[in-house]
Amino acid sequence: ETRHEIDAVVTVDVTAHKAALDAGLPTVAVMATGIDDLYPSRNKDVGESIASTPGCALVTDYPPGTAAVRINFLRRNRIIAGICRATILVESKIRGGGMMTARLAASYGRDVYALPGRIDDPVSQGCNLLIRENVAEQIGDLGELIAKLGLGKADMSLKEDFRTEVEVYYKDRMSDSDYENVVRVALAVKAHRGISVDELCAKLKWTYSQPACHHAGMRWIHLRGPAPALLCPHKKAVSRIKKTALCHTELL
Repeated sequence: ETRHEIDAVVTVDVTAHKAALDAGLPTVAVMATGIDDLYPSRNKDVGESIASTPGCALVTDYPPGTAAVRINFLRRNRIIAGICRATILVESKIRGGGMMTARLAASYGRDVYALPGRIDDPVSQGCNLLIRENVAEQIGDLGELIAKLGLGKADMSLKEDFRTEVEVYYKDRMSDSDYENVVRVALAVKAHRGISVDELCAKLKWTYSQPACHHAGMRWIHLRGPAPALLCPHKKAVSRIKKTALCHTELL
């Protein structure tokens, strides 16, 4: 595991900590270094916020002066697995550190959840394996997951400014009719994850050939810039739908 790979892991962790702090929820960061070394240094402000927030904490079982090395990240995973009621694995290679945490959590009798991914995606193979082995429960619905975690009922409503975002980025790039079709498709895909082209046509009351007719106006639906074609007259288009309108974190 390279320094870059360790950074990637820390980035996922710090995102979770920031989200908890922003929501006013308690969060505990398990360090792979001594208490005197906030790694990486660019996240020092997050570490200080955790340490100074009531109900939150920085914990480590390493003495001061301990550097950030691979084995320490793996060893600290036992603490993460032990103090959490549930472990959620979003992405992991077959031999990723997250796999160790998930298996440890399962051995401790904790709940384990995994987000399934494409079978040809290396960073999803770990999650898919845990699901196949019944070590982890598949995450298939956000509201159901939140309920199982005891966090209340999820607000699954669409963002009020969703249409505004689409308008700001794309209304001037296409005709009015194409723009309206883009909005209809985006709202339908967002509200019904995993929707197929057949199901999309049924909900929009389109014939199966209409997505192809509107292909030119829909190919830039991604809300952060150009993306591959959203729809084409083939059922494989659903994979492109997921990659464009669904998988951007701001649309989830």
